[in-house]
Amino acid sequence: MKKITLLAAAFAVSSFVSAQTVISQSVDPVTVDDGGAACWSSPGSGGSGDYRENSFYRTYDLANDFGISTTFDVGSVQIGQAGAVDGTVINVTLYAADTFPGGTLVPLNTEQFTLSSADDLTLVELPFVAQIPANVLTVLEVNVPESANGTASLRFFPGTNGSGQNAPSYLEAESCGITVPTETGTGSAPAAEYVFNLSDEV
Repeated sequence: MKKITLLAAAFAVSSFVSAQTVISQSVDPVTVDDGGAACWSSPGSGGSGDYRENSFYRTYDLANDFGISTTFDVGSVQIGQAGAVDGTVINVTLYAADTFPGGTLVPLNTEQFTLSSADDLTLVELPFVAQIPANVLTVLEVNVPESANGTASLRFFPGTNGSGQNAPSYLEAESCGITVPTETGTGSAPAAEYVFNLSDEV
């Protein structure tokens, strides 16, 4: 894992220059200075500290929103981390979809990563290889399993900032009554704008 400090980095290799392409729905795709809510039993509210299963989602329409009409080779995902307990495991899955939410999701790849609290309030880059077919909706899911270990419960809260977003973020947390991916800021899903990006380079 490494912290991200720049949106795009250019570097010379032999005699040519390669520029990183970052796909983001965040107006500011780099800054992480706040966090989104998650379903958990907060000790501050008299709870046990147990973290419930949460899935955080972002969608990307490469053709219509980013002008990319060919296949796109993903080399990494960039996940805003507001807070995490050392050792928390997340499952990151990239899907092709016909529509979202409510459509058919076809997994393109799934990877598992272990988080460190040292990365809190940063954009964390994770190596992730997948090829997105042309002209499909792409869905990124960050799933955090339930971790019922009392006050030592493992947990993750997605990173956000207040600069705005170009498409909705979604939350699914069955234990808190959010049984399907729900746009944040609607229904029972608290308002949040996740900083989750795709990149063609690690």
